[in-house]
Parts: sequence; structure tokens; C-alpha cells
Amino acid sequence: MIYLIAIGSNSYSRFGSPINNLKNSIKLLETKNIQVLKKSSIYLSPPKDFRKAAGTFYNAVIMVNTSLKPKNLLRELKKIESLMGRHKYKKNTSRTCDLDIILHKSKDIIRDDTSELTCFIPHPEMCNRNFVMAPLTEICPNWRHPLEEKSILTISKRKFFTDRLYKATNVL
Repeated sequence: MIYLIAIGSNSYSRFGSPINNLKNSIKLLETKNIQVLKKSSIYLSPPKDFRKAAGTFYNAVIMVNTSLKPKNLLRELKKIESLMGRHKYKKNTSRTCDLDIILHKSKDIIRDDTSELTCFIPHPEMCNRNFVMAPLTEICPNWRHPLEEKSILTISKRKFFTDRLYKATNVL
């Protein structure tokens, strides 16, 4: 199955800078038999909905291929977040690594909150986040959102984002 995963970081870890965190997260994915097919550019954005000051976020989207079912992929992503030093103490806090399934190459809509892990595909907030939509538009503009029934490019063009976003020169 092909998935789109948002990847982000805004704090240092034992691996170094947020950019190094993104790169190391991708390496860890590949050790879990999750093949990276495409990588977007890195986009910088200020923290969104944070109550306390936090560093700039470094965000990207990657397209992956894996035999894992959505819930099992999510489990692996959470393990990688933990290996990268992410600890969820409070909502909207700084993080060394944030990995979220955004879409998958299927028209199926997944709403699974039957266990400790909640898996929603498409991600319920994806269309409201410029730091997700810009990299998605870059690597898969023609993918269709199964609920909106529109392409990623069309959704991006119709949205008015007020948050600032900067494309970095760094590559993953």
C-alpha cells in the first residue's frame, strides 16, 4: 500500500538538529521495510496552536510503500517517534519527531479509534494545515482527497492559509 506521511520536527535530539531528525526518521522507516518513494522539500513554519514558545517547525511529506496495514504502520511510526526521543506529555508541545499518516492510495476512508492508537485516514486536519498541503502539492498534486472529492492541488488553491510558510533550500 502507498501512503503519504507528514514528517516534522522543531527541537534538537541526540541526532542533532531538526533537519537531522527528519533524515534519521526516514532512515529508521527504511529499516522497518517501509520503502520511501518520494520526498518533498522541507518547509519551515512557526508553531501552530502552541500556548508556549517553541522553535520553528521543519516539515515535509514523504510517499512510502509498505505491506503494513494502516494501524500497523501507525504503530511503527509511533515506535520511531519514541526512538527519536519524542515523549507525549502534553498536546501542542515541541517535538523531536512527528510522523502522521495523511493519505493512502485507496478510496477507503479509515476511522479506527478502537484501541490505544487512533487511526484516521485521511488525516482530519490535513486540509487546514499549510505545512501539510504545500509539500503534498509538491509531490502528489493529482491525488484525490476521498472526502473532499477533489485533487490536492485544487484543495490547496481554494484554501486561504494565514500561517507563514517558507521553503527551505535543504533537502532530505
